[in-house]
Amino acid sequence: MSKPSSQPRCNDKIRSSRVKVIDHHGQQRGDMSLRDALNIAEDAGLDLVEVAPEAKPPVVKIMDYGRVRYQQEKKQKADRRSRTRDPHQIRLSPVIAEHDLDTKRRAAQKFLEKGDQVRISVLMRGRQRAHPQLAIDLLSRLIEELAVFGVPLRPAQHDNHASQVTLAPAATAAAH
Repeated sequence: MSKPSSQPRCNDKIRSSRVKVIDHHGQQRGDMSLRDALNIAEDAGLDLVEVAPEAKPPVVKIMDYGRVRYQQEKKQKADRRSRTRDPHQIRLSPVIAEHDLDTKRRAAQKFLEKGDQVRISVLMRGRQRAHPQLAIDLLSRLIEELAVFGVPLRPAQHDNHASQVTLAPAATAAAH
């Protein structure tokens, strides 16, 4: 048995000789021959689209098929966009200037407002590794400043050369 198409059959591709018709105003026109239904659709300048192929006889609707396909593609695009993806990366140094920190905080805030996750990393180099508390304090400060927009998915992680945390948008985290 062949795999069913994701697109509904339309106009001459409809296989049944008798169909149940719904016109472009949503009114039921009843059971009629496919040829009569195609003539009604053509007179209206629209397409005949099969909406319930399993029914006996199949249910068809008179509508603008191009518009239906456009709406479906738009919905699929939105669904693809809403899938989870890798979080945005923001990298900091424990000795970052105050203005630079504000810029990074605003960038993280924008991502969170847009509904994306943000991973903030504080990288320590050389002698900075002797003072891990600087990175921990900086990360804690950022988490506190961004608390309105995002919440940590899990506690901040700290190792020898970096501290990091991933923030999820506050609205998304509240839903979980």
